[in-house]
Amino acid sequence: MQWSGLFGLTSICYYLLAYFKLRQADMFNTIPYFWGFMAFALAGFAFIFLRSVMNKLSEDQIRDRLLTIFTVATTTFVSLALTIELQKDFLPVAIAMEIVVIAWINNRVVIQCLRSIIGVLAFIFGLLLIPQILLLGQISLYSILELELKLQESVPIVEWPLFQLGFPAIMFIGTSLCLKKQKDNWQVQVFEYASVALIGIMGYYLTRHIFHREASVIFVKSGFFERGVITNVFFAFSLICFFIGRIYNRAAYSTSGIVLFCISLIRLILFDLMIHNPIWANQRIDGVVIFNGLTITYGFSVFWIIKGCHELKLMNFESFVYVISKLSFLFLFIWCTYNVRFYFHQPFLSKGQFSNAEIYSYSAVWLVLGVGFLIVGISLKSKSLRIASLGMMVLTVAKVFLYDASELQGLLRVGSFLGLGLCFIGLSYFYSRFVFGKNRKNSI
Repeated sequence: MQWSGLFGLTSICYYLLAYFKLRQADMFNTIPYFWGFMAFALAGFAFIFLRSVMNKLSEDQIRDRLLTIFTVATTTFVSLALTIELQKDFLPVAIAMEIVVIAWINNRVVIQCLRSIIGVLAFIFGLLLIPQILLLGQISLYSILELELKLQESVPIVEWPLFQLGFPAIMFIGTSLCLKKQKDNWQVQVFEYASVALIGIMGYYLTRHIFHREASVIFVKSGFFERGVITNVFFAFSLICFFIGRIYNRAAYSTSGIVLFCISLIRLILFDLMIHNPIWANQRIDGVVIFNGLTITYGFSVFWIIKGCHELKLMNFESFVYVISKLSFLFLFIWCTYNVRFYFHQPFLSKGQFSNAEIYSYSAVWLVLGVGFLIVGISLKSKSLRIASLGMMVLTVAKVFLYDASELQGLLRVGSFLGLGLCFIGLSYFYSRFVFGKNRKNSI
């Protein structure tokens, strides 16, 4: 035990001492990758001793301690070689590869310290990504508040998201699968959460790079279409996490799906419904009616919300589903209404005066939407759709007689109010008789 500990400690210390004192010497500068090869050579010596311990000693407490010493020495030299020879941008990728290899070895040999070594390397991986996490936070602050902190100007943006983030994510998925075969504990869940986080950040960076090939994405404002694409990417990834968590009974993926789904909703409400709403913000909408950026942002969100609510309902989040499901009606209404505005005032919805044709078009679209809610609600026996249909009908009728008929004078205006009352009476009778009748079986 004493000689093994002395070997492990002194070999690492002498290597580090030689590197920091002699790396600038001309004799070593002329040899490419000298210090990396030296570290791998020392790792090879430690591995030889490791094999010797495994083959010659019986399984007892001393054997376990010796295996720990030589295993730590081997992984330390490999990590030092990677740290010295690789660029800082690619070091996390190498550390992720080292982690998955150790996890694979952990399933084939009995060395108790391997899981601890995996934890230490994962912590180092997280430390290496702290600058990128701060950079991502700065991008978010600039998107919301247009606040340029300029604290991360020295940190390069991820240039190859698929390799620098996607590849480590795959390695972490492999690590979690290897560790789960031996023991399914919190460490497995950490790697599952980390893999989802890396893929999510990769999707964000990759989308930003596609839209801004030549410019830095740190202080570049996203357009309406770009924000919609990013939100759709998060929605789609959340449903994938829901599916994996449900099929394979993995709580980490299910929880990650909930977090991603909430992030998507927050982006949709905060950016596209409040801050950068094209009705009052100067947002360019390209395309033609229906096939435009409005469909990407608002139209597709209806589908994602419905699918997400279905998954959440299977997870027994009934109260949350009841609230979130109402957003699908809101965004469908917004999508239809904004497309009418787009038809008359493209590409900027915030500019231009209302014409009579535009005003009447809103009424026609809302009427069709209300009838559609009613038909689908009756066929699916959905009480929520029928209530939404009633709301749309009341809104449409009120708008037609109170706003659209504002140009009418005298008896025509009196007649319009009389017609409004008759319509309300008819709607009340129809919905109470055929929609909300006591003998009907309604499902929410």
